[in-house]
Amino acid sequence: EGEPGDAVELVLQAAREHKDDALYRRALQIAVEAGAGEKALAITRSWRQAMPRSTEALRTEIQLLIAFDRVPDTAEPLKHLLSLSTPAERSALISSLPRAQQHAKDKAGAAEQFGRLLQPYMDAPDTRTAARVALGRIRLNQGQPLVALELAAQAQEQDPKALQPVLLALDVMNGASDGAQARAAQPAEAASAPAKGATSSTELVAKAEKIVRRYLAQPDTEPVVRQAFASVLA
Repeated sequence: EGEPGDAVELVLQAAREHKDDALYRRALQIAVEAGAGEKALAITRSWRQAMPRSTEALRTEIQLLIAFDRVPDTAEPLKHLLSLSTPAERSALISSLPRAQQHAKDKAGAAEQFGRLLQPYMDAPDTRTAARVALGRIRLNQGQPLVALELAAQAQEQDPKALQPVLLALDVMNGASDGAQARAAQPAEAASAPAKGATSSTELVAKAEKIVRRYLAQPDTEPVVRQAFASVLA
């Protein structure tokens, strides 16, 4: 009847009584469709309070906070969600952090926040590869490709069969190659020299190529990596 506020309260009351994920989800959907962002966030908090071990409630709150560009507020729910997740879920969540950082208005602040969040997982056997690659991608987003490659190489040493470090290295190669082509296309007087302390495109490509070739030297590697490598080289 065009009264979404009343609808939210009724569904939310039922959700609290029954402790039902589906009812909380429906209340949240009504609030979002009505454009009530703050109400939607309040629902996720109520959902978490009623069902402290609901990973869906935590994920939903984190997604809303990122959508509303309130990344600093994700620190506590992210930490809690990581602690509740299974090893596979934890690695997937860690791998999603670089995308969240890219969507943040304060990318540098998000990078530092996520970097701190990842520290406990950098050496844990179940998450060390995902954590290093995620941090590498975050550093690449910040314009630090050499740091990204160092983290990719560390991840590969820990798990030579892992695909994620190789894909990160290929992305660095792509970026370095594109940058070199752009500089080559400029007039000689307009092409700027690399900043003092900066790593040249040639050096970045060589370091990244080493990671890719090390992976391809093994048996039973993914054909898509060879195809992507050939494409970058071409």
